[in-house]
Amino acid sequence: MTSRVGLVFLFLIVTTASGQSPKQETVSAKQVHDRMLSAYRSCKSYMDKGEVKEVRSNATPIVKKPFTTAFIRPSRFRFEFTEDSNQRAQNYVIWRDGVSIRSWWSIQPGVRYYETLGEAVNRATGVSSMSAVVVPSMLFQDLGDTGRIQSLTELSLVREEKVNGKAAYRIEGKDWANMYLTIWVDKQTFLLVKFFERRENVEITIRYEPKIDPDIPPGKLAFKH
Repeated sequence: MTSRVGLVFLFLIVTTASGQSPKQETVSAKQVHDRMLSAYRSCKSYMDKGEVKEVRSNATPIVKKPFTTAFIRPSRFRFEFTEDSNQRAQNYVIWRDGVSIRSWWSIQPGVRYYETLGEAVNRATGVSSMSAVVVPSMLFQDLGDTGRIQSLTELSLVREEKVNGKAAYRIEGKDWANMYLTIWVDKQTFLLVKFFERRENVEITIRYEPKIDPDIPPGKLAFKH
């Protein structure tokens, strides 16, 4: 027993002297991607606030669209985004409570009713610069959308970066339409904290401040605009 203790002690001395340290746990891009999808798929509630930044290649000023999301499984949901730019001022709300699904858009005032949440989200996807669909499609999984993040292939873990002051995995991949996306996934929670895509004449960056399984005040889920 004494000799075995001595060998362990000697190993520690040699390891320390040589500057070696225990190997850090490594993960692949696919593992991070899978864990992110699982986090949204299995959560009981979710809440975020964030902002879209849209930069076009022409002289158009940068457009910013703040948004919020609130969700309690299985079917309580509220999404809202606003825009106040030189081009357009707008406010858009999507709401679901059980089987009742509604939206309200300041550009076309009046409450609109839907058979499915997918219809409501699809109508808002373009004008919200994707923020209406990216996270909701992971929360619900049955919106009938293209599931761009879920379909990512050729995944590559580029490096770790700080987003909102916290460590995040930066991952690049190709969606079903062969368009490349970049996502940043929080290293601790495995929630999406940043999304980026570059199209022919526009760059879209979405930043999130997400919370998993929070207690959501009733007011956060109310149909108000």
